[in-house]
Amino acid sequence: MPLKHKLRPLPEFLKWTRYGVTDSQKWYARFYGLYDSIDGKIRRFSFQVKINKALRQNRRGLGMLMRSTVKELLDDKVPKHVQGEVFPDFLSLFGRDWQRVRRMREYKAGVVYAR
Repeated sequence: MPLKHKLRPLPEFLKWTRYGVTDSQKWYARFYGLYDSIDGKIRRFSFQVKINKALRQNRRGLGMLMRSTVKELLDDKVPKHVQGEVFPDFLSLFGRDWQRVRRMREYKAGVVYAR
């Protein structure tokens, strides 16, 4: 009995692509949250780091950099920055002065790619 639909293999250029993400899109590591400053006021922080193409391929290295940044936040430190500042890479983020805060109330961190 013949099949109604013949199965066709995927073309070579489709086998290795990730659906929904293209290489031309920009990826960012975003960090934001609330903290108690030294003078007792509740303040917020938000900054993002641009992720280059080589770091996108190296998930282990990206994970290590994200953990290092979150560790600094959990040690009650925040980089001196303008709200919403975009750092070109993690090297410039860690090169900044990190100020000590009284207490980190909450934070969120994650990697987001532009759509």
